[in-house]
Amino acid sequence: MEMRKLLAFILLCCILSGVALADSDDSISSIDCGNGSVFVIMDDGKLVAWGDNSGGLIAGNNHKNIKYEDRCLLMSSAKSISVGEKCVLAINTDDELFGWGNDGDMSLLCGKSNGGIAKAPVKLMDDVICA
Repeated sequence: MEMRKLLAFILLCCILSGVALADSDDSISSIDCGNGSVFVIMDDGKLVAWGDNSGGLIAGNNHKNIKYEDRCLLMSSAKSISVGEKCVLAINTDDELFGWGNDGDMSLLCGKSNGGIAKAPVKLMDDVICA
């Protein structure tokens, strides 16, 4: 039952984020949600995020909650995003893979993060092809 509540909450976040951006001049290309955070790629490639940031998913920003009006620009040329429980992966328009978030065992970011949390996108790979 708890999983259903979590999935319902995530779906609601995604729906509400679409409504919030409906008055914007930009169109949405892609959207993903996780742990109360919302990540949106606009048609121009800008990746913006807002919401609960207690886990540091919004690029390690120190604020616990980030309002829609204060949304953070994370990348300017994103084309794909995947939000996990503790980390985020994004592919930019140059087909480079970036990751950030909590990486306590260093398996995701190959030891490139500081203290187990990558506070900004870390380049992981080149020439990534999305199927």
